[in-house]
Amino acid sequence: MAIYVFLGKRVSAAAPDAPRRSISGRDYAEQLGIKVLGHYTTLGEYEVVTICEGPDDPTVYFKIAAFGSADGSMSWTALPAMPYADFTQLAAELPA
Repeated sequence: MAIYVFLGKRVSAAAPDAPRRSISGRDYAEQLGIKVLGHYTTLGEYEVVTICEGPDDPTVYFKIAAFGSADGSMSWTALPAMPYADFTQLAAELPA
């Protein structure tokens, strides 16, 4: 399974049906085999942070990011992520 962190930034005024779009986005993610682990509103450069887990296939995450940007109100950045313990194991396996 892969973990992705999505950073969302508002690029225009939100459409009045934003809550409905959020639910349909979650439904679409489930159809793609993506589980939403957390969905947060934040202060700063990004208004939304969503953490997802799903298939180890980048095209799936391109699809959900494109779906989330389709109405033009949000721009998304997708970051592949891994648990820190997995990273330290991977780093230990690198040639010296």
